[in-house]
Amino acid sequence: MTETTEKSKSEKNDKILSSDIIKNVIAHANYCYNCNRCVNVCPVSYLDLFYPRNLITDLTFLTPEEALQNNNIWDCLTCGLCTEYCPMTKDKTGVNFTEIIKELRTLTSEYEPLQETLRSCNHDRVYSSIPKLMADDKIKFTNKLGFLEGTGLKIADQGEVAYFMGCVPFLTGTAPCVVGCPAGVDVQGYVSLISEGKFQESIDLIREMNPLPYLCGRICTAQCALNCNRQHHDDPVAIRELKRFVSDYEAAHPNLSKIKPVNQTKEKVAIIGAGPGGLSAAYYLARMGYKPTIFEKGDKTGGVVRYGVPQYRLSDEALDHDVDFIKSMGVEIVLNKEFGPNFTLDDLKKEGFKAVFIAVGLYVPKTLRLEGEDLPNVHVAIDFLLDRKYKCAEDPDEFKGKTFGIIGGGAVAVDVGETAVRLGATKADFVDILTEEALKNVLKDLHEAEREVMEYHFTTSTKNITQEPNGKLALNCYKIEWGEPDPETGRRPLNKVEGSDYKIVVDYVVTAIGQGLDMVPINTATDNKLKIERGKIVVDNLTYETTIPGVFAGGDIIFDSLMCAVDAIGDGREAAFSIDRYIRGVDLKEGRINNEDLKRSTIPKKYIQVNACQEMNFMPGEERLVCFEEMELGFTEEQAIKEANRCLNCNCCSNTDQIPEDYAGAVDSSGVMICNYGNQDNMSSYNATDYLTVPKSVIGILNQNEIIPVVLPDEKCCGHDIIWQGDTESFEKLARYNVKLFKDAGVKTIVFSCPEGYYTWNNEYRKLFNKRDEFDFELYHISEYIMKEKLLEDISFPNLGEVKVTYHDPCRLGRMSDVYDAPREVIRQIPGIKLIEMENNKVDADCCGVSAYISCNQNSKLLQESRIKQAIQTGAEYLITTCPKCLTHFNCYLNENKELKNKIKVIDLLTFTSKMLFMP
Repeated sequence: MTETTEKSKSEKNDKILSSDIIKNVIAHANYCYNCNRCVNVCPVSYLDLFYPRNLITDLTFLTPEEALQNNNIWDCLTCGLCTEYCPMTKDKTGVNFTEIIKELRTLTSEYEPLQETLRSCNHDRVYSSIPKLMADDKIKFTNKLGFLEGTGLKIADQGEVAYFMGCVPFLTGTAPCVVGCPAGVDVQGYVSLISEGKFQESIDLIREMNPLPYLCGRICTAQCALNCNRQHHDDPVAIRELKRFVSDYEAAHPNLSKIKPVNQTKEKVAIIGAGPGGLSAAYYLARMGYKPTIFEKGDKTGGVVRYGVPQYRLSDEALDHDVDFIKSMGVEIVLNKEFGPNFTLDDLKKEGFKAVFIAVGLYVPKTLRLEGEDLPNVHVAIDFLLDRKYKCAEDPDEFKGKTFGIIGGGAVAVDVGETAVRLGATKADFVDILTEEALKNVLKDLHEAEREVMEYHFTTSTKNITQEPNGKLALNCYKIEWGEPDPETGRRPLNKVEGSDYKIVVDYVVTAIGQGLDMVPINTATDNKLKIERGKIVVDNLTYETTIPGVFAGGDIIFDSLMCAVDAIGDGREAAFSIDRYIRGVDLKEGRINNEDLKRSTIPKKYIQVNACQEMNFMPGEERLVCFEEMELGFTEEQAIKEANRCLNCNCCSNTDQIPEDYAGAVDSSGVMICNYGNQDNMSSYNATDYLTVPKSVIGILNQNEIIPVVLPDEKCCGHDIIWQGDTESFEKLARYNVKLFKDAGVKTIVFSCPEGYYTWNNEYRKLFNKRDEFDFELYHISEYIMKEKLLEDISFPNLGEVKVTYHDPCRLGRMSDVYDAPREVIRQIPGIKLIEMENNKVDADCCGVSAYISCNQNSKLLQESRIKQAIQTGAEYLITTCPKCLTHFNCYLNENKELKNKIKVIDLLTFTSKMLFMP
């Protein structure tokens, strides 16, 4: 085995030694006469990472393997400075160091050490590359141009002038925390605002998608944190706890919100139920100018969370903050009026209500129908909690010295156990068929003092309940094993572990496995016209419309609901948007997508320091077990800012990577990943660049000059990153595909906004197509095209006074394409703009610190710091660039150094131009 391995290695090395690539590289290296100019200008040589001349020297005098071992070619930024200053490089011949690096990287697929050093550059993160999937026809985009819908921008599929977008629609994704949040809250954005000390702005941002931050800051199931990328390194960001912090801040600093009511001039809408779903729908309808009225059968708002969640988890005072804010938006709430017994759907129509949203709660307790459920001292959770929510003070020692057996292990079961302990119980045993891993989100909130008296029996089922001779109750249990999923239904069978029977003897038993819907009053009110499955109302999973036109439903009562408050909140908001469309006569589905269709942002390819989350401040264990005051005391301001700074800002990183499990989950029967990435701007984030403004701006400027560009939804990535990572085979596939696609569309001129796409077509594509008729395009960066066609001359800009800006030359557009003047001329054409050059500009412009592919480390930060400080020293308000990666990395640095965010704003050229024109 050893001999075979050694022989294999030898053959591989011989292949490298004899390869034409190495011969060509060494031939170019021999031009060098060691003047050291390359080292003097190299950004990474100053960081003691990489020396261009050392590689050249080693290639000349050592074996290729030794040269590659001594010099990590992935540390080179391929910024082109060394090539620019090398006296032995003329017209891209001679030493041409950047070409040498690119050629050496093509050896990666056959030389393992190069693969290892490439992986280390990515901090050992492995993803699926969208450009690679494109090259291999393993990915299909169903709505790539969806972000243009509703903008009024005009594009064509045939014509002479085309705009090549490349990877811009895929440069970022939606942060996993946002995808995981059923309410779609901009989690990353509000966490970022907390890190900047902007607490009121943070809670105002939360209310853009969730009007109940006080509630969710206390009892949310925190599905956002379960998706947080940070968990792969240490702990997820304490997102729910941060939401609670800003709600506590607002309570202590009232009347600072900038959210104000709007004039309600539109139609009346009826909401049935004042729980989280109904309150949410009413809030968003009111903000859209409608007149929502909530009809609640009880005498208080809040629904099940008001009556069923104990005070120590959610106080009435906290919930009232949310309800009062919602009412302040113009929402009317009518109490003690039940849908069905008191009024019907026909009654609402007669009173002028144009649509109805049903969001009643689940009050019918579920049981397992076990033998013994009718024994004395056997209860169901909802009744147990409802009876004690406001009556605990009447008998604070109700269960003194008693023990409990609780069937179920979720949040409601925990509420039962904690309530029982607070009323004197000495022990609570939880029996659940789920694993400890499946219940980890519930268990993490249990305090050490509670764990001592609350014991979990995981993967355990209950056979029946019997009464012992002494009058106590016995839960007769056995251990179970989960079987393999059924191929058709996906359900996993529960298999009994033979010989595992045992019993738990207690004083009381409570079943806590959920509640059901009482359909009688709803059927009465709707004349039995609603479709019902498994005791739940069936709705469209995108619009929430029921089988009755104009009647919508959401929350716990709909089929496939997760039965969480935050899910109901998301349902209510989406139903409000559907109601708005319904009343206006607009298609309810057009342009709307589910969260699962969004591309999740990957973990940024940067160094991440291990840093555990802040611990929540709790009431002391002994005290919290005997009182019903809120047990969580919240974060201090210092803790909140420190915790918020743990956020990785995932969707700020402009990469075209795909999380492997998301790829696997979206693969169809033919092995192709089906994606709907076209509407990513629906989930934009406060602190992340919206890359889609770039193509919108380009098309907008062309349209203003009566140019309707060809924009092709089937175009693929230009292949820039792939070729600079050494994958020439995939690059050639992309190049030949794109060239044919644009030729078939009749295109003669192609405009680019991305410097990498422009450089790649202008240089690398030309090398592949030797014949003139194979590649006869005219290629322009958008700044060149604007100047050539005089696109801004007849446009009237508003007079905004003097605005100081500075400009950063991206490597691929500046040094490697010699386009320095055009972007500056575009800037100068905008009235009132004063362009101030940085210390190092044009050919001497500093690199943003990222290599040709997305990867950065602490040394990258040093280069970004230098460039940002140069920009600030000019006194400019804006740092303008044209490269998405430069844009990303400068903004990334500012996000990590927030004290500088008020000193400079980083923006791309086209977005800036549109901003000055007030274009969308």
